[in-house]
Amino acid sequence: VKPKIGNTVYIERLFTHKMRGFKLVGRVDRVDEHPDGTLEIIDYKTGRESVREEDVSTDIAMATYQFLVKQRHPDQRVMATIVALKTGKSASWEMPGVEMEQFEKDLQALGDEILSEEYHELTPKFKVICPHCDFIPLCRKHEDFLEG
Repeated sequence: VKPKIGNTVYIERLFTHKMRGFKLVGRVDRVDEHPDGTLEIIDYKTGRESVREEDVSTDIAMATYQFLVKQRHPDQRVMATIVALKTGKSASWEMPGVEMEQFEKDLQALGDEILSEEYHELTPKFKVICPHCDFIPLCRKHEDFLEG
């Protein structure tokens, strides 16, 4: 487990941000505030043994968490860390401001595309992960949803 360097300010916290036409939502495991004011998002991965900076920098969830936390704390640096619980290894990455601006544009474009598509041919099917999914109430609204 990552040693505590700063003060823990959030644990299992839901962050939201209103975009044009939809609300972006993410739940972070933990956020620590370091003495210099930097906020560090810490995401624990139970099944991992190793992690590299590249793993953090290319993880869309970690990028989304950084974006969401930055919206709430615009005057503070925000970085993300993944901790591999099996070994305690960790890696961190801070999204540069110019990338954050592009990421916001990409999120908006993706949201717009999802909202403008018709998904009539998609029928939800029950899967093992369904009971743990945040979106199960949406699936159950479909008349053809199959209970496992």
